[in-house]
Amino acid sequence: MRKRKNIRFMLVTAVILGLAVDALGQNQFIIRAMKDEMDRAMAGLKIDTMKPPYYLAYTVYDQGGCSVRASMGSLVSSSEPARSRPINVQLRVGGKGFDNTNFVSFAAFGRSRLAYVAEDGTLYSAFEGDYDALRRDFWLATDILYKRALDNLSKKKAVLQNSVRTDSTADFSIVEPYSTTTAPLAEKFDKQQWEEKVRRLSAVFKKYSGIQKSEVSAGSHDAYMYFLNNEGSQVNRGYLRSYVEITASTQASDGMPLNDFVAFYATSQRELPGEKEMIQQIEAMANELTARRDAVLLDSYSGPVLFEKQAAAEVIAQGLGPSLCNVREPVSDNAQLEQMIKNQLGENTMQNKIGAKVLAAFISVTDDPTKSSFNGSALVGGYPVDAEGVPAREVKLVEKGILKTLLTSRTPHKRIPESNGHARGLAHQAFVSNLFVTSTKTMNDAELKNALVAMCKERGLDFGIVIRKMTNPYFQRLTRDQSDPMSSYYAATGPKPLVGVPLSVFKVYPDGREERVRGMEIVDMTLQSFKEITAASKGAYVYNHITSQRRPSYTGIFDPQDTRVSVVTPSLLFESIDLKKTSAPHRTAPIVPHPVFGQ
Repeated sequence: MRKRKNIRFMLVTAVILGLAVDALGQNQFIIRAMKDEMDRAMAGLKIDTMKPPYYLAYTVYDQGGCSVRASMGSLVSSSEPARSRPINVQLRVGGKGFDNTNFVSFAAFGRSRLAYVAEDGTLYSAFEGDYDALRRDFWLATDILYKRALDNLSKKKAVLQNSVRTDSTADFSIVEPYSTTTAPLAEKFDKQQWEEKVRRLSAVFKKYSGIQKSEVSAGSHDAYMYFLNNEGSQVNRGYLRSYVEITASTQASDGMPLNDFVAFYATSQRELPGEKEMIQQIEAMANELTARRDAVLLDSYSGPVLFEKQAAAEVIAQGLGPSLCNVREPVSDNAQLEQMIKNQLGENTMQNKIGAKVLAAFISVTDDPTKSSFNGSALVGGYPVDAEGVPAREVKLVEKGILKTLLTSRTPHKRIPESNGHARGLAHQAFVSNLFVTSTKTMNDAELKNALVAMCKERGLDFGIVIRKMTNPYFQRLTRDQSDPMSSYYAATGPKPLVGVPLSVFKVYPDGREERVRGMEIVDMTLQSFKEITAASKGAYVYNHITSQRRPSYTGIFDPQDTRVSVVTPSLLFESIDLKKTSAPHRTAPIVPHPVFGQ
């Protein structure tokens, strides 16, 4: 029987691979259009005495996907398989030491009535097999970005002529050309089957009268990336992504909004959990959210905090991860814009901490995009080649508490002149992929909780705090109140806390008793707080999630770009964290009960 299954699997794999190779052959016109237009641009793109581009890169994502969404056992939406073809152009004028990049201005140059090219060099092209249409779009985008680059280079020079330049780090780094081609990946998304599944999953919430709103969405996405630059690098590779996302929200009796989520991400549908496991996790989340409605309020707390599993992973992902990426604060010709950028980027003290202690001495951190799994669990953050055509590689960031290096793209750091293969997204900025946190000082879960209680006794505290779940910025955006669509824009200009809001919080008393708390915020947590980790658990929690990577928008501030990241971390005990009751305004609870349960 097993032999028959293996033969059947091999036959199916052969058919899929054959279809994929055919698909690559059908899209050879994309590669030809990229090469032909790049050759033409590099040979003739020049205005009078202005400099021609010294670097040009074209990227095409030939992508498709299908999604379904349901609530309370009924479909909300069901999309037919759809395809799109975003293209991206990266163009540099000047030289590697000093060019038009790392500069932002309110006044965008080179706007065209024929096409709009985003600040990161992206526009959407025709997704049918049309060589001429694709060449036209590359021609328009290249022309617009060349004019924009010349304008930015001129403005950047003018700004720096009137100020002392304290950082002479080059704007671009040299890499060896790299070429690789892999066959496209194919996976059928059975829409009818998934419609039935999301109906069943969403129907679970019919048992929970206290939950006001809930939704289940699922989908599959495939893409094939074509990358080419004038240095000789060429990368053609495919990837798959599948997901199931569940959100739910309610209100406490005083009107305080409460929400929660469960999400499953994988590199293929086969790697997603079975329906039974999904239902179990949905029920656990719904029970927790319902119980949170009656949780007590706490004005403030300052003391030891234990972040368990998902909460520990979110603290690492939100607080530590972005600080381990090389981020260049761009030059600006506008004081208001410059302050907005500082607020957005925050204070990344890690940029100047290489060789210094940044974590507890028993903690080490590694980022490895070449890994696809950990202890049997799939990781979704990996890739073989980054967005700039640089091969991915493992990077040991922190060793025994000492910062050794940062994640870099081809935008160098003053002490890291080369890329280590971590450019991600269309903006080609350095970002995390699969982040591994390890500890040489570990305890089992019971010992860790006892350590928390012991620390509280030493400080004369009546109880300690355990946080078991944190909000995720991606789901925070999905569930944000939409009554004021401009609120998110204006909120983006202010300083941001290091980490988001705790969802599942408990007081832990000396006798081990726990009491649920709601409505707490973490305040004044900084990167220095990570030095105050006192212990970690023996086990490691695998957290696949979507996080927000920054990318430049037309205003010069940064928009979120959804990026898949995996974090593998133990639970973490912090010596001291400050929390306070949320002061955010909220609406009163509904007057009339939920119609499904209020008959």
